[in-house]
Amino acid sequence: RETGAVEVKSDFIRKMPGFLNDPVRAVSFSPGVVVQNDLNVRPLVRGGDMNQTTVVLDGIPLAQPYHVGGTFSLFNLNSVESVELYREDFPVEYPGVLSGVVNLKTKAPGLADKAKVKSNLSLIRGDVFAEGPVIRDRVGISGSAQSFLFDHSLHGMLNTASLFSDDTLYQNDIQRYQDHINLPRFQDYHLGASFQAGKNLRVDYLGGWSRDDYAVVIPSQTNIVFNPAPNPNPDPNPIPIVPVVPKREINRSKKLSIDSVSSVGIANTMHFLRLAWDVNPQNFVENNFGFQYQRWDVDFKKALLAADSLTLSQSSRFFNYRVVDNYAPSENHRFKFGLSYDYQRQNYRAELPYVLYDVITNSNMDMLAPLGLFSPNGFQIEKDDSLRSNFDYLGDYPARMRFSHEGEIGEHFLGLFFSHAWNTPTGSLTYGVRGEYQSTSHEFFPSPRLSYRWRLNEENDFLFHTGLFSQNRLPYYERDRNPALKSEKTMQAGLQWIRRLSEGYRVEVGSYYKRYFDLVAPVLKPNGTIAFNGLLLPLPSSSLSQAEILQLKTLLDSTADFQTLPDSVKQLSYATFGNLIFDYGNTGTGMSMGAEFSFFYRPKPIWNGWVSADFGLSYRRDAVGEPYYPYQYSRPVVFNWVNYFDMPSDYDISLAYRWAMGQPYTPYSGTMDAKGAEPIAVGARNSGRLSPYNRLDMRLSRNVRRFGGDFTFYIEVWNSMNNPNYFARDYRTGVLKSAQLNWPFPLFFLGVSGEI
Repeated sequence: RETGAVEVKSDFIRKMPGFLNDPVRAVSFSPGVVVQNDLNVRPLVRGGDMNQTTVVLDGIPLAQPYHVGGTFSLFNLNSVESVELYREDFPVEYPGVLSGVVNLKTKAPGLADKAKVKSNLSLIRGDVFAEGPVIRDRVGISGSAQSFLFDHSLHGMLNTASLFSDDTLYQNDIQRYQDHINLPRFQDYHLGASFQAGKNLRVDYLGGWSRDDYAVVIPSQTNIVFNPAPNPNPDPNPIPIVPVVPKREINRSKKLSIDSVSSVGIANTMHFLRLAWDVNPQNFVENNFGFQYQRWDVDFKKALLAADSLTLSQSSRFFNYRVVDNYAPSENHRFKFGLSYDYQRQNYRAELPYVLYDVITNSNMDMLAPLGLFSPNGFQIEKDDSLRSNFDYLGDYPARMRFSHEGEIGEHFLGLFFSHAWNTPTGSLTYGVRGEYQSTSHEFFPSPRLSYRWRLNEENDFLFHTGLFSQNRLPYYERDRNPALKSEKTMQAGLQWIRRLSEGYRVEVGSYYKRYFDLVAPVLKPNGTIAFNGLLLPLPSSSLSQAEILQLKTLLDSTADFQTLPDSVKQLSYATFGNLIFDYGNTGTGMSMGAEFSFFYRPKPIWNGWVSADFGLSYRRDAVGEPYYPYQYSRPVVFNWVNYFDMPSDYDISLAYRWAMGQPYTPYSGTMDAKGAEPIAVGARNSGRLSPYNRLDMRLSRNVRRFGGDFTFYIEVWNSMNNPNYFARDYRTGVLKSAQLNWPFPLFFLGVSGEI
């Protein structure tokens, strides 16, 4: 390939375990990519944030390409030819991004000689796809549907496993998992059509309708002990293992009680129109139009509304247009000219704790992740009630952070771009610039870029790239607080060596460095209210002693009218006892750097795959003068192995393996369920690290031909090594720190796919 992009074909994705026929899940195993957890697979590319990777469909940026905040993509794999991941060297026609571009390359529907039907059904999901010509070589149509079935299948398998076990501990753990996990349900429907209007003019249409339904639940009480007793003689150099919990009998009459926080419904509608015009052999013009609509409906439990008003609703409309003129006057010169226009209007209303918003929209189950926002260098929490658990005290801090937004935002984005690719006998030089204007901030920022591919010989290529990139599409809540926010920017450079060993074997070694600036960073500020229930101690920056805090509280309790107090007392009260909200500014900076080693192999069609090892660091700083901290989802070491092998007698075997260092977290002393009078020491932001992640998925397939069609029967095993990735523990001490949305034990399921 002339670029450093990674491309995965649809036919290969269908054969792999754990990919679930999902093109976005497939790129999560690409070199330079990590994910948040097993359920949220939004690609985090080379130390970047999940919002810094954009998914485009034939060049049009998708407003929300994911189900449930990142669990699955909206697109049926049968309508996609392949998926490309650009980790740098971004083409100028794509919108401004900082970390990655995932390009879904769609197929031309229905222009085949005959009709085709493809279907896949497993315990996880089901899909069907049909296409065919209406007028041969002139008009064709396609349609598809898919649905997520795992919620029904998982609970059925768990009930079966519990039925054949006489271990009460195991039965209770199974019940606890079922009560905590309420998996989503979704449906997707797509309709495509193609019209060959003339020899040189073609029109393609793709429409999509999607629906998500899921619930967010929390436990109201439990008698299950999460943490084992600490080792009285700890090893000074411990091996990161999971401590063994002693077997215990549990009274089944005290079954875990669950309260539903909210039910969430998300509706998506998409319409895309593409006009491709071959003006002449040297000139090709492409026009793309898009309209996208999304609506969130969140219904909070009525019992909670009586105590606290919780609201979350938002709707978004997007209009997209892009025109690209590809002009190639000779084999050695290719030019691109074009412009893009995007408009988005968002209506929103949100009044709820930030951690709850994060769970609903981003599938982030780490409730204590915001602890580092209160003091980057760490702080101490004093206790005034020895009966409350550490988790209660720790949770008081994130609970102070309110998410309060209501309004409407309309934004216009205009992009102009140009690039020139110049091929020579020894290499190819590509340079260009993309300039983007954003109406709210009134900022126009040019993004120049340059790459050079040096063909040293038939076996060796070197690819160098550098550029200055910007991204101006910010979430509504950041614009709501500060409409004048500028685009986030990064300067990056990379070098890649590509070595072709022999036919079908290739080694790639890449390195990169990225410097971030003008990042939007949050600042916690009082929202003008005072909370007296549950006294919260101030941050270390406060000069108040414990006696002065009690004195201040006594003053507030005895004051009938808060507004009569001096301004100095009001500000001190806000900082000490008040609820907090986010404010935003372009004060953040950061860096990420790393190296990737990859071995791709396909000596024959029956054997295909790759092995990769990534090493990287990623740090952020919210403002000048504050300390740098590890990025929340940074995993310094990641190892991936993806392999497919076609065995004799029409059997196939494939596997997907990943080992990764644990994510950073803000550490704290003690265990979550501990009680007592000892203060809780909260460490510096993201200065701790969780235990490594380790997962192996396998698939065995049997291919048969029956009734004039090709069918594949398969069995998949996820997390076949039985790694407890669900429980996130500190990698040094093994103490439980949080729970993550990973598969907690092996999952077996069957499936069948066919094409006629």
